Amino acid sequence: MTQSPPRSGSTTTLSDPRDPREAAVAGAGPFRIQAAAELSGVPAATLRAWERRYGVPVPRRTASAYRLYNADDVELVRRMRLLVEDGVSPAEAARVVLGSAPAASDDEHGPIDGLELAQGRILAATQRWDASAIDLELLRLSMLLDAQTMFERIVSPVLAEVGTRWERGELSIGQEHLVTERLEIAVRASLRALDRPDGPLVLMACIDAEQHVLALLGAALRFAASGARVVVLGAMTPPSAVADAV
Repeated sequence: MTQSPPRSGSTTTLSDPRDPREAAVAGAGPFRIQAAAELSGVPAATLRAWERRYGVPVPRRTASAYRLYNADDVELVRRMRLLVEDGVSPAEAARVVLGSAPAASDDEHGPIDGLELAQGRILAATQRWDASAIDLELLRLSMLLDAQTMFERIVSPVLAEVGTRWERGELSIGQEHLVTERLEIAVRASLRALDRPDGPLVLMACIDAEQHVLALLGAALRFAASGARVVVLGAMTPPSAVADAV
């Protein structure tokens, strides 16, 4: 039987778990899900639900798909628990704690850079069906990164993780389509900004059975960054259409 998170004022020891940052300093991290549940005061089943529904937190995974939480992950969950105990809805509590998440973290896997955290924010917004949050994060990144770095360090890793989570049943087809659409819009905008009307022409298209264009657009960014004029015909292009375009 799953234990519910303790309420404010409860005398149970889980209502005030020890600071996970102190635990990490003592060499107790990274944490498996049961340890993270004990430290945060949130049952393992609730941890999984909060990750799936709100993206709080987005733990790393082992090769065997076991969750690994670092001290900041546990602290994020603990803060969300306290807000929920004070009467804040889980959805609103998730928005609050994600908005105040630390900018960087260190654990046994090494430092997590800002781009990895940005990937996590996009994935969390996808889990919440929050298209506006995805767009805002991509807009912010587009002002910080060149187009190729944006694709290689943000778009490509996010797509890979979305595919993994879909395969595990953690993201729906609808969520996969949502984030793919937002990413495609951002990449197309970058491609337009790199347009070189006088450059050598490169014509690009997906074969007639291929519906996904983001990998094609990533290749197009490389050509455009080298000074080419790129014309993209898009998905499911039959050979006759390519011949006509040529």
